[in-house]
Amino acid sequence: MIENKPGGRILVSFNLGKTWTQLGKVNQSDDGGAHHITDNEFTASDWANVGAVAASSVNAIHIKVGQPDKHALVFSILPRELWDDHLYTTFRDQACAIGTNIPAGTALFQAMAAPRVGDPLYLVTGENWVPWPDGRAPERDDVLGIVARRSRLRNWVIEFENKPGGLVWLTVGREPRQKIARVHKPVSGTGRFTGGMFQSLGRIRANHPGVIDIKTSERGALGGFQIVPFFHGSSDNLKYVFTSPAYMVVKSANADGSPLEGTFPLYTSLIRPGDIVDAKINGRWQRMPTSIGKNLDSLRHLEGFRIRPGFGTL
Repeated sequence: MIENKPGGRILVSFNLGKTWTQLGKVNQSDDGGAHHITDNEFTASDWANVGAVAASSVNAIHIKVGQPDKHALVFSILPRELWDDHLYTTFRDQACAIGTNIPAGTALFQAMAAPRVGDPLYLVTGENWVPWPDGRAPERDDVLGIVARRSRLRNWVIEFENKPGGLVWLTVGREPRQKIARVHKPVSGTGRFTGGMFQSLGRIRANHPGVIDIKTSERGALGGFQIVPFFHGSSDNLKYVFTSPAYMVVKSANADGSPLEGTFPLYTSLIRPGDIVDAKINGRWQRMPTSIGKNLDSLRHLEGFRIRPGFGTL
């Protein structure tokens, strides 16, 4: 729950609102601003639900409040570094963000309090939580509530075969694994993805309807790769993902070729910042190898990788 005013409290409850703990405070409120996404920006938000989290990462939370035409309206919740230190401009310089004093990669921006893509936004009045009105931007003195829902899966693992035509598998507990996607283009190197400096090696940095971002360097350094669904990668502003070694492109495993964008379990409602990523090299699961910055062949020996929960099963 966020009190959208300067000095407003940022609170979390792990028992359905019976008790609350303060995580931090608002340094700068959003006084009626929402950003209308353009063709060259966060177009993956077009696949997100209105009134819900559209991206969850160590360096920002983006929330979609409307879609008046082909692109979405979003506002952002930003950690201390992005607001105070001007390290990154995730809509920071526009009137569409709530700046907090919470450090990047902590609390809302990782670990047990981080929301997942698709988690709903509410307008809170007293004890009443009302689904966020379509098209409404946050206003000064609003109280915003996000319900970070429990994952409906327990002990899950998503495994990627890093080769052309490789399969993507979901395993839940002791149940038989399920084929959920197919690899169109494998990853063989890493790039410099802004915001990665706030995450650790072998962890998820970000998830949204069009990306899974994986860190390959320690906190403080840039280095990682991304997994992008086919149709989103085919957008005019993203076609480089089909040639850059720092991107894996995945497609539906279904015969109908249905889009993966914004779908469970890869691009909504499961993965969140801080989840663990292991590497498969020479047939053995091991820690993700370190690759800093733009290194076009550093992952050429990566046979596969897997994502698993990083902070329990909440």
